[in-house]
Amino acid sequence: MDLARAEVDLPFADSGNQARDLARRHIQGLVKRDAPLLRKTADAPYFFGGFVMKNRQELEQGIGYWCKEVGKQGEDLEKLTFQYGRSMTAADYLRRAGDDKLRDFLTETKDLRVVQVTVRMPEKEMVQALVIVVRLTPGNARVIALAEDMPRK
Repeated sequence: MDLARAEVDLPFADSGNQARDLARRHIQGLVKRDAPLLRKTADAPYFFGGFVMKNRQELEQGIGYWCKEVGKQGEDLEKLTFQYGRSMTAADYLRRAGDDKLRDFLTETKDLRVVQVTVRMPEKEMVQALVIVVRLTPGNARVIALAEDMPRK
């Protein structure tokens, strides 16, 4: 095993920075439709906009669809800009989260960090608030959710 190329996260890294870094890489994979990068950064179960991909096979199908079909729809994701906000524990996020499906998903999983992301498309004056949920386990971190950030009303 070549340790210089091993896909392992440092267990003593700051969890907030680790989660933000992984969120950046995951978004980069989505924007560039980079299936290998998405496979490295995501894990099942994976929550995406109200739908849960329950296992790795469903996640692989979702990645394949995203990388092939979204590109055909003319989405110019390269024009989007992303601002990565604070990283918080799932417990902190759950106190303000308004999406019941996401709340249910998060309460069933442990060792989570939630990263707030603001997405902007300047040409359309569009601004969207997202959250990316990262599961952190010793030596391993993976994105398990991407959803609209909907605060509780």
